[in-house]
Amino acid sequence: MSHHPGVKWEETTDKIFLTVVLADSKETKVNLLPEVVFDFSAKAGPENHVYELKLELHNKVNVEESKINIGLRSIFCIIEKIEPETWDKIIIRKGHTMSRLIGRLYCLQLRDRTRNVCIRNGCCF
Repeated sequence: MSHHPGVKWEETTDKIFLTVVLADSKETKVNLLPEVVFDFSAKAGPENHVYELKLELHNKVNVEESKINIGLRSIFCIIEKIEPETWDKIIIRKGHTMSRLIGRLYCLQLRDRTRNVCIRNGCCF
């Protein structure tokens, strides 16, 4: 069974700033596809739990111009939009979205067993 990492996101009209919060990740794989898919997987923790996240983005992105930095405590991505516009949401899967409020970072963590969407201002729980 895979676990879900915490995610923070904010945007400008031309970029999405996406942070996957996962300390000491190993075998980290990030795939960003122009067909509006952000796919993440890694192992973390002393028992090497598998963490996975798949996001359907609101519109197409420029994969070549986007940047991904895999750090010790998080994975930071600057995703370049093809068309400058403000997105209202990122689709997690059918029926679940991450909404945005202007000027604030919101964090999402999918509970591993119940798969409920939990949003708290500023931090994951």
